[in-house]
Amino acid sequence: MVSPEISIIIPTFNRAKLLQETIDSVYRQTYNAWELLVIDDGSTDETEIVMANWVAKDSRIHFLRRTGSKKGGNVCRNMGLIAAKGTYLIFLDSDDLLTVNCLEKRLKLAQKNKSLDFIVFQGAVFYDEKVTPVFFWNVASDENDLKRFFKFDSPWQTSGPLWNRRFLLDNQMQWDEHLALWQDIDFHLQVLLKKPNYTFSEEAVDYLVRGSSADSLSRISYNQPDKAASRIYFFEKYLMHLKKREYSFQTSFLSDTLFSVLKTCFYQKKAGAFFKYLVKALKKNVISAGEFRIIFLNAVLAICSFNKIINWRFPNSKVSTLINENNTLQKIPVNNIITY
Repeated sequence: MVSPEISIIIPTFNRAKLLQETIDSVYRQTYNAWELLVIDDGSTDETEIVMANWVAKDSRIHFLRRTGSKKGGNVCRNMGLIAAKGTYLIFLDSDDLLTVNCLEKRLKLAQKNKSLDFIVFQGAVFYDEKVTPVFFWNVASDENDLKRFFKFDSPWQTSGPLWNRRFLLDNQMQWDEHLALWQDIDFHLQVLLKKPNYTFSEEAVDYLVRGSSADSLSRISYNQPDKAASRIYFFEKYLMHLKKREYSFQTSFLSDTLFSVLKTCFYQKKAGAFFKYLVKALKKNVISAGEFRIIFLNAVLAICSFNKIINWRFPNSKVSTLINENNTLQKIPVNNIITY
C-alpha cells in the first residue's frame, strides 16, 4: 500500500447522512494518495453502519472511536493528529465538502513551497441542497491575521489550511479540549503565536462550508453552563497572555475583543454576563480603568442601537459589506464549484 501524502481528519457525532456526503467528496478526488481518518465522538445514529460500508469499500478510509470519558470535536481531532501518517493534514468538518480537484491542487502548491508550515485555501459557504455558493470565507486582508482572529473576523475556517504535519508535531500543537466552542479560533491563534511561515492561495474555491448545520455541537445550547464557562476560559486565556507580551495592537484588541463578547452575549440575551466579565477583567488588571470606561460606553451605545449590530454573524469584514439594504446577503458568483 502506498504511503499517504495527505491525511484528512474528520471528527463526527450523529451526522450519518451529512458524513456520507462529506466522505463521498473525498472519495471522488482526482488525487489518490490520501488517507481519511473519521473519529466518532460516541454517535447513536447510523454512523457505524455508514462507516462500515466505507471501510469495506476503500482501505484508505479508517474509522476510529473516541476513547476516554472526555467528549468533543477537539478530543477527536487530537486523536486523528496522533494517528495520521501523511506529510500534510487537512482538518475537515463532517458536514463540509471538497471540490473534486481539492487535494491535487493543494498538494501541487505545497510541493512547490516546501518551506511553508501551512497554506490557506479559498472556501465558500452554501445553504441549499444544490450546493449554491452564497459568499466566500477566506477573504485575505492587509490587516494582521492574528488581530483578525482576536476580533472574531476569522481569516480562514477549519478546513481552509493544508498543514505540514511536521510543523504541528514539532510545535506540540493540540486542539484545546477544554473548549466547548470557538475551537478553531483558539487553535489558529495558538498557531499564529508560533509565528509560522504561511501564505494564502489565490486559486479558485476548493472546499464548501455548510452554513445551515444547526446541529453543530458548538452552536446548539449556546447558553448552557459549559459554553458560558468556555467563553470565560477563552478570554481569560488570551487577555492575560497578551498583557504579558508587547503587541502593537494590544489596546485596540482589548476594546475590539471585549466588544465582540458584548455582541455575542447581548444577542443571546445575556448582556449581564458581558458586564460581569468586564468588571472581572478590570479587577484582574486585564484592562485599565481608561479602557474600562471606553468599552463600557461603547457597550451602552451598542445596546441602545443593537438592531443595527449584524456584522458579527459573518466570517469577515469584506463579507459583511455584502449585506444589502434588506439585511440579506447578496449572492456572489464562484468558479469551479462541483455539486453533488
